[in-house]
Amino acid sequence: MKTGILDTIRHSAVGGDMQHMLTYGVPEIGWNGDPWITLCWNKLESRWEIWSTRDEPYCVHRSRPMHEGELPNIFELCTHLRDHDLHKVKVEDVLNRVDKHNDKLIKEQQTKVKEAQIEALEKVYWHVAKEVGHHY
Repeated sequence: MKTGILDTIRHSAVGGDMQHMLTYGVPEIGWNGDPWITLCWNKLESRWEIWSTRDEPYCVHRSRPMHEGELPNIFELCTHLRDHDLHKVKVEDVLNRVDKHNDKLIKEQQTKVKEAQIEALEKVYWHVAKEVGHHY
């Protein structure tokens, strides 16, 4: 590990309850915790990051961009970690869950497009019926 990186990560971490929940878990949502992860504020990108300090440090998860001083939803972060914990879940299971979620979003988008098309056609038919009459 590069000298000082671990100290930098730990120094920039948010202490208190949030770090405790990440480290020791939240049994109510099924997160058992991980002593190797740390919550950090990325000043350059204005977002919270969860870093693993096991072996070489790497970023495990990043929040959406936030205003400085805005805190992340720790329960959402722990739920994400629980759902993507590769010590408990196979990579294939995570990928399948992501694929199902994406398929659902695509299907919802396609449904919205079809509904908009149907609505547009109904308007056209109504205007045609109004102009030509109901005998077409």
